[in-house]
Amino acid sequence: MDCNKLTEDGTPELGMEFNSEEDAYKFYNKYAFKMGFSVRKDYPNKDKDGVTAFRRYSCYKEGVKRKYEGDVMPKRTRAPTKIGCGAKMVIMLFRGTMKYRVHDLVLEHNHELHIAQCAHMMPSQRKVSKAQGFQAEISEDVGLSLKQSHELMEKEAGGMENVGYTREDLKRYLRTRRERSLKYGEAETMCGKRPSTILTDQDHAMAAALSVVMPETFHGLCTFHIRRNFMKYLGNHYKKNSDLPYMFGACMYGFEEMEQFNRVWEAMVKKHNLENNEWLSELYRIRDKWARCMMKERWTAGMRSTQLSESLNTAIKNHLKLDHDLVQFFRHFNRVVDEKRHNELIAEYEMRQKLPMVRLRQTPMLVHASETYSPTVFVAFKNEYGESTVMVILRQQDAAMIVEFAIMSYDGGSEKIVVFNRNDLSVRCSCKKYENEGILCGHALKVFDTVGIKIIPPEYIKRRWTKRARAGDCFDRRRREVVADPKIMISTRYRELAPAMIKVATRAAMSEDTSKKAKSNLCKIKKI
Repeated sequence: MDCNKLTEDGTPELGMEFNSEEDAYKFYNKYAFKMGFSVRKDYPNKDKDGVTAFRRYSCYKEGVKRKYEGDVMPKRTRAPTKIGCGAKMVIMLFRGTMKYRVHDLVLEHNHELHIAQCAHMMPSQRKVSKAQGFQAEISEDVGLSLKQSHELMEKEAGGMENVGYTREDLKRYLRTRRERSLKYGEAETMCGKRPSTILTDQDHAMAAALSVVMPETFHGLCTFHIRRNFMKYLGNHYKKNSDLPYMFGACMYGFEEMEQFNRVWEAMVKKHNLENNEWLSELYRIRDKWARCMMKERWTAGMRSTQLSESLNTAIKNHLKLDHDLVQFFRHFNRVVDEKRHNELIAEYEMRQKLPMVRLRQTPMLVHASETYSPTVFVAFKNEYGESTVMVILRQQDAAMIVEFAIMSYDGGSEKIVVFNRNDLSVRCSCKKYENEGILCGHALKVFDTVGIKIIPPEYIKRRWTKRARAGDCFDRRRREVVADPKIMISTRYRELAPAMIKVATRAAMSEDTSKKAKSNLCKIKKI
């Protein structure tokens, strides 16, 4: 039907036609708002194709309350609202025109109707719109209470009667959103990917769970927790001048070769009479999860402890309350993540604002690294390059396309073997620094310099360490592009439009002519 006609002739009549059942409901609900009653949608009668063929819209007070049939009466019962009102509008689909026509109509009510000042409280007139819902979610995300969020909406809408919903409606809306988030898994952990390495404490239950849930992920132990347990289980062996903690620390961090590790470990156990210590024996059994010599081929990005996770936990605790449910927890978790991402943006700005310090300006390798890596990683790479300048090649063995170099630091240290492939220009060092941290070691850089490679080969540049690590599209596990949160933009537009619309309504209400023109234009806007 024509929107202007509905505005002028607001009373339903038999034979009226509508393009859809939604149009019919909106018309009848608008009539109900004017008259002072609420509308209830009855179940639709659909055909075999799923198209609604028949539907009834009734007064909210239609029917009667069923009598309680239980043995024990409940302590609290709801006050009855149904009193058998027969007011209704029934629509039927006509196949010839594929439009809905008013087939049955009853306008009389058997109860007192609501006054105009209470019309906005009727159930069929209350609805949390998408824009309002997004704004309520954002308010909850930043820690505003339900009451504060609703009061904010009231101020923006110009009064409680203009909001369009009650505080209880908002409460139900947010609860429903949380339930759906839990049911459908709105937050997909790590987009379905599995981490290469996970560091935890020595919790046996967590170790068992990881072996089942992520069998392909390497499970390492946090060195911080190991040292703390060291003081707990071996504190009675610790003396003022004891070398026990130093020997233990050397086994954990110092040795790159297994022979050195075993030799010092056996000496430490024997010297301090720790052969029967159960905790130390169990720790040695799982040494592949914490000893440097055993973990050098595992990807850890240079991390050996869960200190970053512990600091994140501390930050999260500042935003949590005991009564938060799981979805609220993740909302506040996202607040902490947003703070971390803001810190990343600060680092991004500093990276583009300040040029890296390259002392050897004529060195192509360092210049290339300064243009490629982030500032922090560039410093680490520059240190490795500096180490390469004091490396000496002890011997070189050629075997067709494979060249093996024995390299050692000029001032001493252990000998490392670097294998270079002339065919694909690949390099492999026995120190395994690249495999563990993703940065070429000084030994490999020495070989590259020797064979005339003056820039970092692309296959040895990990994207995560580059300046463009944050660039590009992001996809979830279903290969859908992850874009910026649309709630922010919708809420922003809502806050911009709401005050302007209130001002228009205020001025239009001053006279009958301007009011009609405003209604006519609003009907046109709704069709956009």
